[in-house]
Amino acid sequence: MSISTTPVPKAGDTLVSTLGGETWTVPNTGDKTKMAKAAALVAALNAPEIQTELATKRKTVPTRLALLDDFKKPIPFMAPFADSIKTARARTGELGPDWPKAATKIYTAIQLALAGGKSPSDALAEASNG
Repeated sequence: MSISTTPVPKAGDTLVSTLGGETWTVPNTGDKTKMAKAAALVAALNAPEIQTELATKRKTVPTRLALLDDFKKPIPFMAPFADSIKTARARTGELGPDWPKAATKIYTAIQLALAGGKSPSDALAEASNG
Protein backbone atom coordinates (compact mmCIF):
# COMPACT_ATOMS: atom_id res chain seq x y z
CA MET A 1 0.00 0.00 0.00
CA SER A 2 1.21 3.46 -0.87
CA ILE A 3 0.03 6.63 0.82
CA SER A 4 0.45 10.12 -0.54
CA THR A 5 -0.45 13.50 0.82
CA THR A 6 -2.01 16.49 -0.82
CA PRO A 7 -1.33 19.97 0.51
CA VAL A 8 -4.41 21.39 2.20
CA PRO A 9 -4.84 25.16 2.07
CA LYS A 10 -4.68 26.98 5.38
CA ALA A 11 -6.89 29.86 6.44
CA GLY A 12 -5.61 32.98 4.75
CA ASP A 13 -3.88 31.13 1.89
CA THR A 14 -4.54 32.45 -1.60
CA LEU A 15 -7.17 30.36 -3.34
CA VAL A 16 -6.11 29.03 -6.73
CA SER A 17 -8.97 27.50 -8.67
CA THR A 18 -9.12 26.12 -12.17
CA LEU A 19 -9.90 28.54 -14.94
CA GLY A 20 -11.47 26.97 -17.97
CA GLY A 21 -14.47 26.95 -20.20
CA GLU A 22 -15.26 28.67 -23.43
CA THR A 23 -12.63 30.02 -25.74
CA TRP A 24 -13.74 32.14 -28.64
CA THR A 25 -11.25 32.33 -31.47
CA VAL A 26 -11.08 33.32 -35.10
CA PRO A 27 -9.46 30.63 -37.22
CA ASN A 28 -7.15 31.61 -40.04
CA THR A 29 -9.26 30.50 -42.99
CA GLY A 30 -7.60 32.72 -45.54
CA ASP A 31 -10.88 34.57 -46.18
CA LYS A 32 -10.05 38.00 -44.79
CA THR A 33 -13.64 39.28 -45.07
CA LYS A 34 -15.12 36.38 -43.10
CA MET A 35 -12.27 36.53 -40.59
CA ALA A 36 -12.93 40.25 -40.00
CA LYS A 37 -16.64 39.55 -39.45
CA ALA A 38 -15.81 36.71 -37.04
CA ALA A 39 -13.38 38.96 -35.16
CA ALA A 40 -16.09 41.64 -34.89
CA LEU A 41 -18.47 39.04 -33.41
CA VAL A 42 -15.89 37.87 -30.86
CA ALA A 43 -15.19 41.49 -29.91
CA ALA A 44 -18.92 42.18 -29.52
CA LEU A 45 -19.43 39.09 -27.34
CA ASN A 46 -16.55 40.21 -25.13
CA ALA A 47 -17.87 43.74 -24.68
CA PRO A 48 -18.47 44.48 -20.98
CA GLU A 49 -22.24 44.87 -21.28
CA ILE A 50 -22.61 41.61 -23.25
CA GLN A 51 -20.32 39.69 -20.89
CA THR A 52 -22.40 40.91 -17.96
CA GLU A 53 -25.68 39.98 -19.64
CA LEU A 54 -24.49 36.52 -20.68
CA ALA A 55 -22.98 35.81 -17.26
CA THR A 56 -26.09 36.95 -15.42
CA LYS A 57 -28.48 34.92 -17.57
CA ARG A 58 -26.33 31.78 -17.65
CA LYS A 59 -24.99 32.06 -14.09
CA THR A 60 -21.40 31.99 -15.33
CA VAL A 61 -18.67 34.36 -14.23
CA PRO A 62 -17.50 37.20 -16.49
CA THR A 63 -13.85 36.99 -17.48
CA ARG A 64 -13.29 40.73 -17.18
CA LEU A 65 -12.15 41.41 -13.62
CA ALA A 66 -13.59 44.93 -13.72
CA LEU A 67 -17.10 43.44 -14.04
CA LEU A 68 -16.97 41.12 -11.04
CA ASP A 69 -18.12 43.47 -8.26
CA ASP A 70 -21.20 44.64 -10.15
CA PHE A 71 -21.91 41.07 -11.29
CA LYS A 72 -21.99 39.74 -7.70
CA LYS A 73 -24.39 42.34 -6.27
CA PRO A 74 -27.69 40.98 -7.67
CA ILE A 75 -26.51 37.34 -7.50
CA PRO A 76 -24.84 36.94 -4.10
CA PHE A 77 -24.58 33.15 -4.33
CA MET A 78 -22.15 33.64 -7.23
CA ALA A 79 -19.75 35.73 -5.11
CA PRO A 80 -17.39 32.86 -4.16
CA PHE A 81 -17.06 31.86 -7.81
CA ALA A 82 -16.51 35.44 -8.95
CA ASP A 83 -13.91 35.99 -6.23
CA SER A 84 -12.02 32.84 -7.24
CA ILE A 85 -11.48 34.17 -10.77
CA LYS A 86 -9.04 36.79 -9.48
CA THR A 87 -6.43 34.12 -8.66
CA ALA A 88 -7.53 31.29 -10.96
CA ARG A 89 -5.21 29.78 -13.52
CA ALA A 90 -5.77 27.75 -16.64
CA ARG A 91 -5.47 23.99 -16.40
CA THR A 92 -2.51 24.28 -18.73
CA GLY A 93 -0.85 26.94 -16.56
CA GLU A 94 1.75 24.62 -15.07
CA LEU A 95 1.81 21.68 -17.46
CA GLY A 96 1.70 23.67 -20.68
CA PRO A 97 1.85 21.38 -23.70
CA ASP A 98 1.90 18.31 -21.40
CA TRP A 99 -1.67 19.01 -20.23
CA PRO A 100 -3.40 16.73 -22.80
CA LYS A 101 -1.38 13.73 -21.57
CA ALA A 102 -2.27 14.51 -17.96
CA ALA A 103 -5.94 15.04 -18.84
CA THR A 104 -6.03 11.68 -20.62
CA LYS A 105 -4.62 9.95 -17.54
CA ILE A 106 -7.15 11.68 -15.30
CA TYR A 107 -10.26 10.95 -17.34
CA THR A 108 -9.14 7.39 -18.09
CA ALA A 109 -8.71 6.73 -14.35
CA ILE A 110 -12.12 8.22 -13.59
CA GLN A 111 -13.80 6.12 -16.27
CA LEU A 112 -12.06 2.94 -15.12
CA ALA A 113 -13.19 3.54 -11.55
CA LEU A 114 -16.76 4.49 -12.49
CA ALA A 115 -17.22 1.59 -14.89
CA GLY A 116 -15.81 -0.89 -12.40
CA GLY A 117 -12.78 -1.74 -14.52
CA LYS A 118 -10.51 -0.94 -11.58
CA SER A 119 -10.87 0.06 -7.99
CA PRO A 120 -10.58 3.81 -7.45
CA SER A 121 -7.21 3.37 -5.72
CA ASP A 122 -5.86 1.16 -8.54
CA ALA A 123 -7.10 3.59 -11.21
CA LEU A 124 -5.48 6.49 -9.38
CA ALA A 125 -2.22 4.58 -8.98
CA GLU A 126 -2.19 3.80 -12.70
CA ALA A 127 -2.83 7.45 -13.57
CA SER A 128 -0.08 8.58 -11.19
CA ASN A 129 2.50 6.16 -12.56
CA GLY A 130 1.46 5.91 -16.18
